[in-house]
Amino acid sequence: MMDVDPIMLAAQSASEAAGTAVQTGMLTGAAPAMANPATMGIDEVSVAIRAAIAAHSANFLTEAGLGAAQRAAFATQVGTSGVAYAVFNGLTAAELAL
Repeated sequence: MMDVDPIMLAAQSASEAAGTAVQTGMLTGAAPAMANPATMGIDEVSVAIRAAIAAHSANFLTEAGLGAAQRAAFATQVGTSGVAYAVFNGLTAAELAL
């Protein structure tokens, strides 16, 4: 037998999916405030600083969103691996029973 527990992989997949949901929820909640920072003044330097902060925030949100998508893909892959191990563990057990 392969000695890989499909139930544990299913639990890990569910845990990663829940973590992904929390992560994307946090990003969704924080995005409006991060995308529209307050201006510190009306002079051109304050406006430039605000633009730089907004650009940095947009970059962060994009990268964090990609990270969440990768985590979701990982959760799916772990779940798929669990199913594959369950099938092959069953086939191996049947073969050994012969």
